Amino acid sequence: MNNVNEVGGLVRDAELKTLPSGTSCLNFSIAVSEYMGAGKEDWNNYFDCVMFGKRASSLAQYMGKGQKVAIEGKLHQDRWEKEGEKRSKVIIKVNNIDLVGAKKSATQEQQPKSNSFDNGFQDDSEIPF
Repeated sequence: MNNVNEVGGLVRDAELKTLPSGTSCLNFSIAVSEYMGAGKEDWNNYFDCVMFGKRASSLAQYMGKGQKVAIEGKLHQDRWEKEGEKRSKVIIKVNNIDLVGAKKSATQEQQPKSNSFDNGFQDDSEIPF
């Protein structure tokens, strides 16, 4: 069994490429926080990911640094040779991806918080009561 499910934030903007075969290839990296316990600093794990096909090309415009994503896929070991030396790295080959929440725009990040009550929700439809 080879299944991976992670939720994390994009470390940098995703890169969309077109392979010689015409297939779209979306490369991105995510940071996933791991809770280490009370009084301890959380640990970040970083994963390189790749997604292929039409969905990859349609999602590329939404995959900017800081965007939270939930991914489902499998581990894949890339192997290559460089200057006579064998190399490899493990990546996540993404089968399904969901954008989690909305990425803050530059204008939203620069706006100062008002002194009014802030319940932490974007609109009333998100309030759980």
